[in-house]
Amino acid sequence: LKTFWCRYDQVSMHELTRWERDSYIVYRGVARQAHNQGRGCVHCASKIKQDDVEIGKTERKAHSSLNYKMEKEIMEKFSWIQKQAPSFGISGENVRVIKEPSDFHDTMKVQCIEEACERAVASGNTEFEVHILLDYNRGSRGGDCSSRTMLLPLIENYRDSVQYLPERINEAIGLNHMKIYLTDDDFIISGANLSDSYFTNRQDRYIQFRGCKSMAEYLCDIVKATACFSFHLQDNNDTTYPQHAPHPYEDTDNGHAYKEFARKCVTDVNKYWTLSPDNNGCDNSSSDCDTCLTPLIQMGPFKIHDDEYVTEQLFRKAEADDKIVLASGYFNLTSQYLDTVLNESKAEFEIVTASPEANGWHGATGLSHYVPAVYTQIAHDFYKEVCRTCQQGRITLHEYQRPYWSFHCKGLWYYLPHSTLPVCVSRFGMSSGCGYYKQVITRTVKR
Repeated sequence: LKTFWCRYDQVSMHELTRWERDSYIVYRGVARQAHNQGRGCVHCASKIKQDDVEIGKTERKAHSSLNYKMEKEIMEKFSWIQKQAPSFGISGENVRVIKEPSDFHDTMKVQCIEEACERAVASGNTEFEVHILLDYNRGSRGGDCSSRTMLLPLIENYRDSVQYLPERINEAIGLNHMKIYLTDDDFIISGANLSDSYFTNRQDRYIQFRGCKSMAEYLCDIVKATACFSFHLQDNNDTTYPQHAPHPYEDTDNGHAYKEFARKCVTDVNKYWTLSPDNNGCDNSSSDCDTCLTPLIQMGPFKIHDDEYVTEQLFRKAEADDKIVLASGYFNLTSQYLDTVLNESKAEFEIVTASPEANGWHGATGLSHYVPAVYTQIAHDFYKEVCRTCQQGRITLHEYQRPYWSFHCKGLWYYLPHSTLPVCVSRFGMSSGCGYYKQVITRTVKR
């Protein structure tokens, strides 16, 4: 898994820059060897070094040609994704993979919150907005010591300038599982919550994007749209519901009006940004854009299936020499995904999931104690089917195990043939529920 993450960490680099740096490192190494070999003979060392420079130039020209070929292949293979949702271009240098929980904590605290507050103070901005969106049931866990009660002092002291918008969707409808941490034009997409274990010994995945104003505004609009059909937390720990919105469970139509209202709130945001001039994807006319961000929303109860469609198509369109790496702390693919992976997709699959000891429910009491065993059985049944159909060479399963750590990574990494870096990366929010948010990051390579 360490290798898995090291490979993925290089997504934040410009491909050509990486190739040039590799060529330079090789050149410098040869030059040092040449200098040692030509010790006492400056002419000999200089000649070898000059030859190495010419070799380096030839390598860079070859890489540039390959670069163009890869760019064309990537755009032809993945451009269809940009038609499913708004797309935003960004420089790969502004994309950073955060590897460790402690780094995630420090980034959230310093680079996100503290820097945003310092910018506000420096500019004299006293009217900036703060939005906190929680799932009602998850945010209420713990009774007198919950996410809700932690927010009460802030609401009481800053009632006029801060809104806190917990969302309640009853268990029959689903769970809000979006994880968006946004300050100004920077944001982090992750599967991590903000509880202690996610800052210490619960391995998740986190990508930080800096200076992406358009998509930051898009994500803010998504949060505000969700708040339109959410409960609002008051300073006495009660909640109120917007009068203009259909109620999720007190109406007599089994929640139909609520679901339709929620669907319209979210799809209206997507429609607006699809028609926006900022929906430019990775416009190659922009010299600093080499990465395309396409955020996908999955809210099944509201008939929003963008993510499901794209994931299904990625599986189906994959060719025999392609490789897809899937990671999930809880291995529980839908029946449709299982059928596609086993019977339709031609790609090689590597699946990484939590071992029973690294499952987030490990050590729980009561019925929860058996949850890790259930997921292990699901994985076991899947692998039995892999073996029955003689596909062990195409589909492999791996378990993450690290003493005293749990595993919560969810993602999809798509590798083209002969590539050591993924060109299409998606970030999973959850395998079920209504707040299933995924982000597809398609890499192009600059000439």
